[in-house]
Amino acid sequence: MKTLGIIGAGQLSLFLAEAAQKLGIQTHILGDAHQSAMRVANEKFIQSEFNVENVCNFLNTCDFGTIESEFVDSNIIEQALHKAEKRVQFTPLPKSIRIAQDKLSQKELFARLHVPTPKHREVTAESLTTYFDEILWEDFPEGVVLKWAKFGYDGKGNFLLDEKEKTADAIAFCKAAFAKNIRIYAEEKVSFDAELAMIFMRTIRGELHHYPLVISQQLKGTCKIVEGPATSLGIPHRMQSDAIEIGRAVGDALLLTGVFAIEFFYSSKRGIMANEMAPRVHNSGHYTLDGAECSQFENHVRIACGQSVGSTGTNRYFAMLNLLGPEDLTLSLDSNFKLPIPISKTMSTYWYYKTELKPGRKMGHINIKANEVHELQAGINMMKLYESDLWNSLRNR
Repeated sequence: MKTLGIIGAGQLSLFLAEAAQKLGIQTHILGDAHQSAMRVANEKFIQSEFNVENVCNFLNTCDFGTIESEFVDSNIIEQALHKAEKRVQFTPLPKSIRIAQDKLSQKELFARLHVPTPKHREVTAESLTTYFDEILWEDFPEGVVLKWAKFGYDGKGNFLLDEKEKTADAIAFCKAAFAKNIRIYAEEKVSFDAELAMIFMRTIRGELHHYPLVISQQLKGTCKIVEGPATSLGIPHRMQSDAIEIGRAVGDALLLTGVFAIEFFYSSKRGIMANEMAPRVHNSGHYTLDGAECSQFENHVRIACGQSVGSTGTNRYFAMLNLLGPEDLTLSLDSNFKLPIPISKTMSTYWYYKTELKPGRKMGHINIKANEVHELQAGINMMKLYESDLWNSLRNR
């Protein structure tokens, strides 16, 4: 039996491992002992330290390898692959991870590929004060979003500067990043009609596959609801065609393999603009666990392990709601905590087995399918009601 090694043990790894086992592939997982995916790993490798020797020893037990997050040291993975006794096919390539994990490098790539993207400019430590005093408001009169080039996610590592009175706080935000050797860039504050996303799959031979374009609704910088297909919900069909061409250009330029995601801004005036990408399975594709014939997780495993890509066909309508910890609730939970039974047969619930409930933390998600638009909206309302009842029940424990 072949073995897939997954670096990282969170919820994305959990779903990847379950998909692999469904295909008859064993999973070895490298991560922290308490994380979600350790519940289903065939072999657990507790991450005492992420170094070349430990990663090499891990890879020596695997036939194939992948990551659940781009927030890893790609240099260590690359060195471990060269040092390993076994020849391990790794998805995506470390050099692809290296560029994709830096959002400013992504922006530079988009520019080289002539991919539409919001206007941006790097902010350096040397020019910090001068930039905010003399240049920024000329470049971006409507304001900017300051972003960490690395390690920013779910709204973290972003600072909205839309008033000059916030300048001192903005400078402090930048200095905190520079202290961690993280680059900062200023991106125009975009007026958009919708935020969109698309999940792509690229094979080792360079063949591109994709799921439909979806609409993503954010809550304080974190994805809250995904619904689709976007072109059945008011987004012009040409936006899907444009998204596919952007995915093809990015995938080819980075030699990406496996699943990757691109998030977009859509404006009726400016069309579709690439915001950022992730070289892995993605939260905006969780709906595929129920709304597609073959999930993003199974397709990533298939590509990583040299199998053919499964169908990307989807239900007529679908939606996903992230269970984000409410602002007023911090709680310790038993690792075996179970969600209440779904209130409808069209609803599927997923829990990530995290033992600390914190405001804004992704604790699980809900999927629904529908055959008509009104059923989709009713399903979304039903998911919101389920979530409200869940948090109320935990408040009253």
